[in-house]
Amino acid sequence: TLNPVPVVKGEDETQRDDNAARLAAAINADIVVYGIVTKDGPGWEVIPRFYVSPNNFEDPAEILGPYDLGKPFGLTEGNRRALRITAGDELTPRAEFLSHLAIGLTYYSIENYNRASTTFHNIILAADESDVTIDDGSLRLAYLMLGNSFLKMALREILAISGAGGDFNETSVQVVGGHLQQAELSFSQSLDVDANYARALLGLGDVAYSQAFNCEGTRCNLDPLSLEQAVTYYQRALLAPDTSPLAVVFSKGNFGLGQSYFQQSLLAGDRSFTDAMHHFNAVITDYGDGSNPRAIDIAAESYARLGLVHCFQEQLEESVRLY
Repeated sequence: TLNPVPVVKGEDETQRDDNAARLAAAINADIVVYGIVTKDGPGWEVIPRFYVSPNNFEDPAEILGPYDLGKPFGLTEGNRRALRITAGDELTPRAEFLSHLAIGLTYYSIENYNRASTTFHNIILAADESDVTIDDGSLRLAYLMLGNSFLKMALREILAISGAGGDFNETSVQVVGGHLQQAELSFSQSLDVDANYARALLGLGDVAYSQAFNCEGTRCNLDPLSLEQAVTYYQRALLAPDTSPLAVVFSKGNFGLGQSYFQQSLLAGDRSFTDAMHHFNAVITDYGDGSNPRAIDIAAESYARLGLVHCFQEQLEESVRLY
């Protein structure tokens, strides 16, 4: 218990956000709620915000940082009991949103994507039914994480089947397809809130890439139209202005393009893989031998894809080096 409760100060929003980040690190907090109160005649205006710390939520890096906690609201000067009731009416739904968000992020971080998807879905339902308007940044985040959860469930199902050398039967195809459709819908709803949201565009690219593989039994056929759609989404994500450095959008977008171009080259019988190699190398450059540590997993995957490219080209010594 912190007594007294620390006050997040700062002359402007940037300073307050930075100080919230420092406080989160100092007290090992997952989320810090703060904001400002301004005097306006006989009343006050409250502008609440919250900061999500990277301390325990490293995997969903796209959600880290400061967010508005609903729209500003006013309080009328009066006795303390009335003031507490009025403030409580405004802050309670925000606190409920925040607590459910933290629960969803926790499930997501421990890879319980089914429980995470349920939690994020309930957040969106509650926001629709609440009299308090949740800001667009928080709403697009909830849709994004809902889409991420469904996408993770689809990829987990695919990996479980292919990794065990099993067959894609009618049931498994329907399960994977259903998860991908739900992910596509959620990412699209996130874009309805913010058409320039890079992370949602990356999500749609990942969905389209996954949908390009039409599997039955032990065989998978490639759909060129879905690959083209994936390329379009990844290119849009790289140009989108609404992004976060913590989300490594540049690396993710280039890796997605590399994957898509690699499959297109296979379809065309082109073993030069020029476009794919260009984008895989862009990821490795972005990683910069460790200067961008959040890109380490994607850089490792890119080295592996380049190793596969050189395998196709029968340049085995270079392939071994890259692996």
